[in-house]
Amino acid sequence: GWVRGSQVKYGFCLKIDPFFEIFRDFGSGVGLTAPSDAGWFRDVAGSIPSLPSLYLSNSIYVAWEELRRPSFEKVQATRIVNTRDLRLLDLTSDIYSNRQRDLKLNEKENPSFLFYKVMVWPLVAACSVKVLNRSNVFKPEYIIPQLLLQWVTKNNLDGIKYSSTHIDFNKVRHEGLFYNVVIPVKTFDQDSNYCPKLLKIFKSTEVIPMQLRQFMSIASHLENQPSISFNVNPDILRLELLKGNLQSYSSTYFGVLEHSLKNFQPEAICD
Repeated sequence: GWVRGSQVKYGFCLKIDPFFEIFRDFGSGVGLTAPSDAGWFRDVAGSIPSLPSLYLSNSIYVAWEELRRPSFEKVQATRIVNTRDLRLLDLTSDIYSNRQRDLKLNEKENPSFLFYKVMVWPLVAACSVKVLNRSNVFKPEYIIPQLLLQWVTKNNLDGIKYSSTHIDFNKVRHEGLFYNVVIPVKTFDQDSNYCPKLLKIFKSTEVIPMQLRQFMSIASHLENQPSISFNVNPDILRLELLKGNLQSYSSTYFGVLEHSLKNFQPEAICD
């Protein structure tokens, strides 16, 4: 499943509904409600019409990085499960780095995949430019990503899969795959402020605050759960949060919270 991150000031459980609600802000256009900038594709005020989109990460750790490392008492997370396979434009950049061994990619067995990565490299480069001045209303770095997102909405695709730009793999030795997914809305119900198609594609667990999980138990699993396994998140093996210290993901608070979320059954959103 996917992970949706949020940051708040108190250890009370949020509801999942607002994460899928489309709001209208006359200053910046239209967007999905989000407590903070979730990453790559954002509104480009003053240039082209912005697209309301849902932002998901493949781990709580990646969501934490996208939110600029908020303190744990401000972190809440939910596990979001897609009800069908997603059609995504893959713009991840792992294959271009020295971390290629994490992909378990055999070039001789995957020539078409390698060719695809070569062909989309210009798009990956153009959409991976970090914003120089985040205080500016107009951010030229977002023009190409927004245009690409508009193209996705006009084709038979659900969204775009892209690597996090907030993790510098030249400075850390993380082992695994670290990426996000952005999924634009397909329709807009003015009465409910939701996209009916997105509500059908996804189910979600309850939202759990990181702080509340820490207070619940010092153990790595809840009482009615099996012990946490090494591959709690198949995408991520180890993190190097402190230089020279690789730690298995299952032993971090990120892994523990993901394991706890597996104890909750995903349900329909806004049912």
